[in-house]
Amino acid sequence: MENQYFVLKLEEATNEGYTFSKNEVQVGSRSNGNVQILNAETFIVDDKFLTKGAFDLILE
Repeated sequence: MENQYFVLKLEEATNEGYTFSKNEVQVGSRSNGNVQILNAETFIVDDKFLTKGAFDLILE
């Protein structure tokens, strides 16, 4: 997974839990803890992403 970056996009939220999809992203510049996503057009404005704890899930 070296030089590959992923986000976990929320696909479904139910009373039993959450379902995420793993999506590869190309990263650009970084500033103040934020990272530019160069292929942002692959997502829509209402997409939701896991922002805490994602690293541990992606490694599984």
